[in-house]
Amino acid sequence: GSSNVDAGIPTGTIFGIFHHDETCDISAFLDSDDDDFMMDDAVCMVNTLQPGTNLAAAGYVLYSSSTFLTFTIGQGVYGFTLDDQLGEFILS
Repeated sequence: GSSNVDAGIPTGTIFGIFHHDETCDISAFLDSDDDDFMMDDAVCMVNTLQPGTNLAAAGYVLYSSSTFLTFTIGQGVYGFTLDDQLGEFILS
């Protein structure tokens, strides 16, 4: 976590990506100032509470003197290092 910054220990971000449910359109919910949930909104929100076995991809990023991105799409693991001069991640 961010409390590691003062100690010089890498901080990081863990992420997971699920497939998009095309039947869920939450844009109207996000644009609304109304606190009322419709049943469709509730179903879409429940879709966010899926088990990890449904992940399409997952990974983490470590930020320190170097920045590392590691992720998987289910077959193998890919690791990248940020090249500061190019501003791009390079497969490492």
